[in-house]
Amino acid sequence: MTSSRSRRFADEAGLHSIDFCEHFVIGKRTDRYPYGDFAHPRETPWPDVLTVLAAVAAVTTRIRLATGVILLPLRPAVALAKAVAALDVLSDGRVDLGVGWQPEDFASAGVPWGERIARFSESVEACRAIWGPQPVTFRGRRTDIDGVFSLPRPIQDRLPILFGVKLT
Repeated sequence: MTSSRSRRFADEAGLHSIDFCEHFVIGKRTDRYPYGDFAHPRETPWPDVLTVLAAVAAVTTRIRLATGVILLPLRPAVALAKAVAALDVLSDGRVDLGVGWQPEDFASAGVPWGERIARFSESVEACRAIWGPQPVTFRGRRTDIDGVFSLPRPIQDRLPILFGVKLT
């Protein structure tokens, strides 16, 4: 973890963005990381990504706040949409949502790896609906919302969602 002084320094130094990744667990097979060497020892702490970004938002004013990856299909869409919208409002529209990959995270949450793409798609559709006009109605396989309000909505008209999902 870094101090608030170093985060303010990062903002003042002109850094464009800062991102944090989410893992519920770290598996034994970090050699399967699809983007090169996995840069962290398996014993590295992984605090809740949205909590960390909220702390960074509190001490910065311009840096984009990104989830390097967040385990989108492992969180209920309504809860994730609410937390991300709140972070976007608190940060004055600086959130980029990256979504990601590791098989062990899915297994630890009891979610079959083979369902990840369908779950990603539905979660994105549900979040976009929740962040849209109110009241919200959305019908999916795992998310069923009927004429409810979910506020606040993100400040950004179309909050960026960046995919880091290994499809095979």
